[in-house]
Amino acid sequence: MLRAGFSMLDISPDIGVQLAGFPDVLRKNTGIHDPLYATTMVLSNDSETICLISLDLLWYHKKDVAVIRQLIEDQTGIPSSNIMICCTHTHSGHIAASFAEFTPQQLEAMPTAEEIQALNARIANSAVVAYHRLSQVELGSGARTCGSEHGIGGNRRDPLNGKVDPLLQLLAIRDKNKRLIGCIVKYALHPSTMHEDNTLVSSDYVGYLRETIKKTYPDAYVLFLQGTAGDQSNRHTRVYKGFAEAKRIGTMLGNAAVNLIEKIDFTKQDLLSVAQTETILPLRRLPSLEETISCTKKSKAVYENLKISDTATPTELRRAEVEMFGADCLASYVRQMADPVGREKLTAELPAEVQVIRWNDMVIVGMQGELFVEFGLDIQKKSPFSKTFVVTLANGGLPGYVCTREAYCTGGYEVGSSLLAPDAGEILAKTAQELLQKVINE
Repeated sequence: MLRAGFSMLDISPDIGVQLAGFPDVLRKNTGIHDPLYATTMVLSNDSETICLISLDLLWYHKKDVAVIRQLIEDQTGIPSSNIMICCTHTHSGHIAASFAEFTPQQLEAMPTAEEIQALNARIANSAVVAYHRLSQVELGSGARTCGSEHGIGGNRRDPLNGKVDPLLQLLAIRDKNKRLIGCIVKYALHPSTMHEDNTLVSSDYVGYLRETIKKTYPDAYVLFLQGTAGDQSNRHTRVYKGFAEAKRIGTMLGNAAVNLIEKIDFTKQDLLSVAQTETILPLRRLPSLEETISCTKKSKAVYENLKISDTATPTELRRAEVEMFGADCLASYVRQMADPVGREKLTAELPAEVQVIRWNDMVIVGMQGELFVEFGLDIQKKSPFSKTFVVTLANGGLPGYVCTREAYCTGGYEVGSSLLAPDAGEILAKTAQELLQKVINE
């Protein structure tokens, strides 16, 4: 018998806590536009139990993931290796973890270690609640495209020829009375619709997606999983600004999910299996501090000149701004890696975990950090499973983006803000493929 249980916990920060996503900006939140949630699903058969948690946060420290896992295992018996903790990656949630250097004012506005410890315990307890709600269910899954041709997302580095993943993937769970009680939605798109001028707490388009699904299925818990969105955003396809754009995107994706649910075939098959490993990722060779300082000055000058230009488009201005962020981040890496304490902090998320959870004919591949879409597409293409969800920001972050080799040749914000070597993504993709072969042969 296949059984599932769900829970949902409000994890919104107090007023005044620093918001994430734009590290160079002091963004003390001034209130809550829409709550942030930890949404949990526990799934079990006679021999295996798994737990999947989706957090409306930018990302979460690997060390805190380990704490939550152990708390859940201690209270439920679910093995730590069977627990996946993901982040939706909203840029309007609070900073519960970060690599970057911050100003004293920013540090004062961040959660304390004691507050993070309390949050860990609350998230773990929410999983315990879901575990005690286990009841008989059946599952169904499906997918449909909903991409830039609909004005949603696209490749922010190369809007004309860059790779994209327009596939919305969904796992639906209903109880023995055929009532939908939960669904997992995976999509690859940065929740960065609001920029640094927004000081309201929000889950971005993810909240509107949830809200749209719950209008049709009010009893359903919605877990959103972020795909390989390292180079995927709506920078070149946005129609409105701020919350209006988040609503447009979330509503469109939510309606696509609802239409998909209506066509899904459900099954009572109860095959469950998990595979997990960690892999060493090489670090890049860093330039000298003098080189990075020079690059930072040049990128800042370009940005400042564009700000006062009468002909600069919003897209050009945003691109110059993130280029400046990338140059700043690389200079910060050079300074911190020269210091033993800084180096330890930057490499705390390594080695990188890859985790695979299988339900019948579908799998979720969980990867730490932010991966470029090319890696997700490659894993899907080579997967022995027809339904493969590649999920990022799972079980921790990484010191910067996981970029393609080609990106390192052209540079840009994502490359500038990565401490990883050009072959790191290939290593992660190969590790995922090995785990997929392992679970299909079990």
